[in-house]
Amino acid sequence: MKKVLSFILALVIAAGIPVSVMADSQGCTCGTAPVVYVRGFGGGLYVIEEDGTETNAFAFDADKLAPLAGNIVLAVISLFSGNAEVFSKQAAVILDGILGDLACTYSGESLTEIVPEQCDSTDIDKHKNFKLEIDSDDRKDAEYDFEYDWRLDPMDIADELNTYIEEVKAVTGHDKVVIRAHSEGNCVMAAYLYKYGNTSVEKICCMSAAFNGINLVGQLFTKDISVADKGSEILAFISTLMAGTENGELVSALVGVLDDIGLLDAVCNLLEKALIEKMLPSVYEKALVDMFATMPALWTFVPDSYYESAKKAMFGEDKKYAALIDRIDDYHYNVQNKLSELLTDANKAGIEIMIFSQYGIAPIPVYKNSVTIGDMLVETKYTSFGATTADAGKTLTLDFSSQNAKYYSKDKLVDASTCLFPDYTWFVRGINHAEFPDAYLDLASWAILYDGQATVFDDPAHPQFMCFVNGEKLIPVTEEIPASDSNNFIRLIKAIINMAA
Repeated sequence: MKKVLSFILALVIAAGIPVSVMADSQGCTCGTAPVVYVRGFGGGLYVIEEDGTETNAFAFDADKLAPLAGNIVLAVISLFSGNAEVFSKQAAVILDGILGDLACTYSGESLTEIVPEQCDSTDIDKHKNFKLEIDSDDRKDAEYDFEYDWRLDPMDIADELNTYIEEVKAVTGHDKVVIRAHSEGNCVMAAYLYKYGNTSVEKICCMSAAFNGINLVGQLFTKDISVADKGSEILAFISTLMAGTENGELVSALVGVLDDIGLLDAVCNLLEKALIEKMLPSVYEKALVDMFATMPALWTFVPDSYYESAKKAMFGEDKKYAALIDRIDDYHYNVQNKLSELLTDANKAGIEIMIFSQYGIAPIPVYKNSVTIGDMLVETKYTSFGATTADAGKTLTLDFSSQNAKYYSKDKLVDASTCLFPDYTWFVRGINHAEFPDAYLDLASWAILYDGQATVFDDPAHPQFMCFVNGEKLIPVTEEIPASDSNNFIRLIKAIINMAA
């Protein structure tokens, strides 16, 4: 009887093989692999209430702020009176009231039952609208959006991404997908490559990638924060951030005048003494460490050069964080520190790689040496995987007769020859980290839909260095940025006249 059952089972299995093969052969024949979009930090997260309803866990609304009015008043009074103990206690209450639903345990797991936005339904025909001739909004709708809890361990999220990719493959009949990732999404993508390999991937599109870290987070986690004498850095930040906008010259000139008369430095130094020197150490101890350092995902943003110092600054020798440290070490040493190997191996295996990096905007000036250009949040040297960049307000000394000149930006801000993939890395000046203008998405879509591996030399309309202008289009970077009039007062008068004209 057992032999008969075994024989029947074998026939069933054998019969299933050609059916499966036939199903694959009859799958989608559109010729375009489906695009799975892995979003960055800050997607919708919802608390599951006792009655089963969902409320937004990441909201800054009146319902959360109103009950904290008294605490906010006490915090302001204690700040001006210099009472660090009261200020830090009130700051902890305020932070918990606004972001308490997002808190994690000492081992890096969610304290509250939280669910992210739902991933896109894996409609079989959805991806067929991913075409250049389709409007960019409709093309974005043709991607399969993967949603996740952006606070948690990317190693765990990688498991969820793998499940989603397999579902997309099964529904569409394609055996590979394109992964387009933004910001933290690149960390999740990298963890996925580490855990599941690249056999299900046709192309990788990295945009504003945070997988090499962010100096701002490294400095915050090493408690190395300073705004002393930051007037010039504030001017550089505002000037580059506002460049090309309707009132950009007016705002930049006005801030320049305030810097010239020393007001910016005076305010910065006042904040340095009143807030950072007197208050911040206590605020870290009572609120910031347990609220933010327990979120595993934030550790993916700590560059390697800060990592060990950051763990010591955040956790010291406290054993209660041991499981969390094991968790973040796993990602840091097996993924972040092996990114070059993971991406290079993928490329050698035939995976087409496209990296899009923004530049030209000074960083948020709240830490020492905050001068390296980036996209306001992430430094260009990190998002591009190794470009050499100028400091804010300066240019590089470049020899345009050299062999590597083809990788130099005409504005003398970027040398792409030092990138991991110089031929597959594009740079866009004047777009900040959170912006997704249609022209930028069109550039990425062109590279994704290119027949084969797109390079920066394939199409004059899509060169390595581009600039976002007039809030609507990308143009090639053709010349060095002209120096502004050094007299900020005259700039301000001209800007006012032009605005009134």
